[in-house]
Amino acid sequence: MLTNLDWSTKMKKFYFTGCYKQMTKKNDKKARLIQAAYQLFREKSYHATTLAMIAEQAEVPLGNVYYYFKSKEALLHAVLDRLTHNLQKLIININEKPTQKERIKEFIQYISDNAIELSDFGDPIVSLAKDLRDYPDIHCKITEAMQNICKWFNQQFLGLATNPQLQAHSLLQRLYGVIALATTLKSPQYITEHCDLIIAEL
Repeated sequence: MLTNLDWSTKMKKFYFTGCYKQMTKKNDKKARLIQAAYQLFREKSYHATTLAMIAEQAEVPLGNVYYYFKSKEALLHAVLDRLTHNLQKLIININEKPTQKERIKEFIQYISDNAIELSDFGDPIVSLAKDLRDYPDIHCKITEAMQNICKWFNQQFLGLATNPQLQAHSLLQRLYGVIALATTLKSPQYITEHCDLIIAEL
């Protein structure tokens, strides 16, 4: 089990379906607004977050926000577009692994590497899906992101299992169950330990 010191020195990365914690230029106000919105939507929920809060966190004058985004919903769409882009980028990188089993293990390792954030705020896709269930148009984007993850996992299990879809979905249910319980327990160690166990079983 990792100590508190180990966790404090471990590099914290944003989850693959989230906005990666990038160093943005000081004058890149649009990027800072998207980053701030992503963080606040996760920490406080979409409904509890105001444009004024986003502007303050991004260090952008409130009046300037409307130059880039006409509304909070427009900013949400930008966040979802970033989530989709980062998911695609992650899958491209993982697909460089030569075998299906190595790709599955790399995906699980990525979850483990993001254990601190995931135990603090949960999975971003799942969190936004719950928060935005009353917004059908936006919810469709979130559903599509999760469907893409499912399709990718199905492809990885082709030839590895008699029922690839069932095996893929069983693994995903296990992974997201681990994340959900770790969020309740506020325990990044719970994620890393179970990810290690799942990898060892593959």
